[in-house]
Amino acid sequence: EAEEASAAWGASVARSDSPGAQERSRQERLLFAFHANALSAIENLAYGLCAMGEMVRPEAFPVTRCPKTMTIRFAADTFTREFPPESLGAVLDATDRAEEMNELREIRNALLHRGTPGRKFSVDTASTGPSARGTTTWLKRSLTVGMTAGLLDWLIGALNEILIVANDFAEAKL
Repeated sequence: EAEEASAAWGASVARSDSPGAQERSRQERLLFAFHANALSAIENLAYGLCAMGEMVRPEAFPVTRCPKTMTIRFAADTFTREFPPESLGAVLDATDRAEEMNELREIRNALLHRGTPGRKFSVDTASTGPSARGTTTWLKRSLTVGMTAGLLDWLIGALNEILIVANDFAEAKL
């Protein structure tokens, strides 16, 4: 769903970054859908990896006893501590600490807990002649067609990298 929401967002904002109320509401829902689904993909993969870890070291990965503690941070820390020669913990750690991951969290949380943040419109008064509309920003980010596309590319790359090292781990340990 993240990919679909990203494509629909791009098409909508290409038409207008200052649409009427109905389309603006749709744009906000698309942004939420993108960010929530992107985070969900990573969080669900981390949960599944903890279940894999539980098969090898049940005392370190209490998935069945404490399922709510299975986060990407927990997975990164526990795989790093329990299996230091394996690269899975390091890849999970790098994913969790990535700027893109923080951006996904920040925007998802803003939309989930604070409703719809306002958009800021600027006017370019430096040019001669009539003033031109400048960049529209939202949560200190430029509202552009590619706003979600770059994060989607990062997400696909991060998931692929995690799956590659998870497969290596599974082949070695299971």
